[in-house]
Amino acid sequence: MIKRLCEWDDSLLIGIEELDYEHKVLIEDINRLHAELTRNTDRSVIAKCLGDVHFRMLAHFALEEHVMKEHKYAFFDEHKREHDEFLEDYMECMMKFLNGAEVSSKNPIEE
Repeated sequence: MIKRLCEWDDSLLIGIEELDYEHKVLIEDINRLHAELTRNTDRSVIAKCLGDVHFRMLAHFALEEHVMKEHKYAFFDEHKREHDEFLEDYMECMMKFLNGAEVSSKNPIEE
């Protein structure tokens, strides 16, 4: 059995039900991607997992940013910048993979 990359536990709860749910699902998507990479699954399956994680991150970050604005979160700009940088890095890795780079769970992207 493949070891999970991330484990959810109640210490990760932030107390906002919608965001806690999104965090749990995102962790599951990341673990599924990790499992497929570990198994050296067919590239089309990995590409789908990469796309699923990307879609989940986009939706989650949008929801999280909406909630932060709603609650007038003092560090919104900094947190939004972190989201943007993370998405940019993720997209760069995803595009490298889609353009033929080798990928594994130990070495995410090799050019």
